[in-house]
Amino acid sequence: PRTNLQIATIAFMHEFGNFDIPERPFILPIVNAFSAKLLEGAAREIIKGHSAVKAYRKMGKVLALAIKDWIESNPYQLSEETIRSKKARGDAFPSQALLETGTLMESISYKVSINDNV
Repeated sequence: PRTNLQIATIAFMHEFGNFDIPERPFILPIVNAFSAKLLEGAAREIIKGHSAVKAYRKMGKVLALAIKDWIESNPYQLSEETIRSKKARGDAFPSQALLETGTLMESISYKVSINDNV
C-alpha cells in the first residue's frame, strides 16, 4: 500500500467508512448473502462423514473468492476528482474503488482454527 496503515485498518475503513472515505462494504454483504447457503453446505458435508474442518475450509475458500469477485466487480462509483487524483498518483486501478495497489485483494484469505478449549 502507499500508506503505513495496516491492511486490516484499510479494510475496516472501507467496510465502515471514516472521515475521508465513504462506507464501501465488501465483506459483510458477501457474508450475509452466502452464510445460510454455506452453513447448509457445511452441514451436508459433515453428515456425509467429512470432517468439520474440511467443511469449514471449503466455506472459507468460497467466501474469500466471493469477496475478491465483489471487489473486482467494482460496485462503487468513484467521483471524477478521486479518479483524477488516483491517476495522478499512478494508481494501477484509478477508476475502481477498493483497488489501488491490489494489496488489499491479495490479502483476502481465510484460516480455520481448532480450539478444543471452547
